[in-house]
Amino acid sequence: MRVAGFLLVGMLLAGCFDQPGAGTAKLDAGGAPLKDLGNGVLDAALPLQRIEPTSESELAADPTGTTLAYGGIGVWSSTDGGLTWTAAQPFSISGNLDGWTIAFDEAGHLFAANTEGPNVKVGRSSDGGASWDAINYVSGVGLGLADRPWIAAHGDGQLALMVGDLALQALGNYERCFTSKDGGATWLDVDVGGSPGPTGGLAFDAAGDFYGVSQQGVVQQFGGSCLPSPQTHAAFQAPINAEELPIATAGTAAYTAATDAGSGAVVVGGVRGGVAHQVAVSPPQLKTSLYTAVAARGEDVAALWYGSSTAGDYQSQGFDGDFDVYVAVVHGFWGNSTIQVFKVNDTPAHHGGICRNGLSCTFGRGPGDYFDIEYDAAGALHAAFASDTVGGATYHVGLSAAFLAAHPGRLAN
Repeated sequence: MRVAGFLLVGMLLAGCFDQPGAGTAKLDAGGAPLKDLGNGVLDAALPLQRIEPTSESELAADPTGTTLAYGGIGVWSSTDGGLTWTAAQPFSISGNLDGWTIAFDEAGHLFAANTEGPNVKVGRSSDGGASWDAINYVSGVGLGLADRPWIAAHGDGQLALMVGDLALQALGNYERCFTSKDGGATWLDVDVGGSPGPTGGLAFDAAGDFYGVSQQGVVQQFGGSCLPSPQTHAAFQAPINAEELPIATAGTAAYTAATDAGSGAVVVGGVRGGVAHQVAVSPPQLKTSLYTAVAARGEDVAALWYGSSTAGDYQSQGFDGDFDVYVAVVHGFWGNSTIQVFKVNDTPAHHGGICRNGLSCTFGRGPGDYFDIEYDAAGALHAAFASDTVGGATYHVGLSAAFLAAHPGRLAN
């Protein structure tokens, strides 16, 4: 099970940045040049804006471009690009409450899923979370004990749900798969044979296949239902550090991100038509990197992670380094790509060692590993990330399409 942390967020707006031109390609919102932190990494930090106290998190963007949604303690929505947020608790949950996972389908319906003791409940909203449909759109799915569920949506009410069953294996390493064709009114329950879970997300591609990814970086491609067993594709060329890995899709390509077990670099891996490709995105000054999130739009892929310039065992209580939050954008992933890298937090997100043993942790359980990054319909990037150094609140950080255009790729692949 992933551990909860504190989330931070701020906003970079499209109208605040000069377009590319002589002497204006590196301006922040106040008109000052962005500081180069070395190797082309730009300091893009701005003040942070609070959303909620603290929680696990997931972002989703309405494909119609009207709503950005955030799943944490509850479900929050924004219709102004993340400037303001409105809380909307989807429906009553009791028992073993975990973090909300959320997804939009192409029809604009927002779905939210959470645990309720041994069950998973799924609800649907037709107005971006302002209200939620009647109880007949909420399904209880019986398990021995359900870990935080991942939900993906496609078309008009086509759903996939992946749940770790802690009753069968500790930490939810046995995955159960469910699909629905009617917005969650009815479900097909199928075990994933030999599941290498737990996955760190779930996503449909444009053709209606859905994807998860194992801790070893093996992308699992399901042909629109839980049966037959998924096709598997290795996304990375070398061993990676095992953790719950994210998944994102664009067209019929699937993407994930992880840290290389040998070099420690953050690597984005993609699979398209059975062909795998990877791009290293972290700068050399980062000696420790962990936890990743990924988003995709066209052939551009964005990764989010925690990085520290301090080397050593970050899982040790004696680790004496700061962790900051970085975003890398790979333009033209499948071709001659260029890479933009930004540090997006102002104050370090965490200092010292990070414990990854969940409720048994006695130190450094924050910042946790529930954070996310997402493109909206206009091409802006939105991120939520965890910190235990700034007031224990949830915030939002955004990189507008105009900002990204004004800061061309600094690192050649």
